[in-house]
Amino acid sequence: MSPSQDFLQKSFTTRLINKKQYEKISLVSIAIIPQAIFLNLKLFKNRIIGSNRQFDLQH
Repeated sequence: MSPSQDFLQKSFTTRLINKKQYEKISLVSIAIIPQAIFLNLKLFKNRIIGSNRQFDLQH
């Protein structure tokens, strides 16, 4: 096998592996992102409520 064929073979294999990993990652992120957004919103809301409470206590 010539070096260029070897390189093509390797890059093709790497691309396939990357594609598989990418598909796995995207499936995981599709599952995780809504939960992360939901958690962030919840934390954000709690922070706003918390800071409002502190504001009320100060005034």
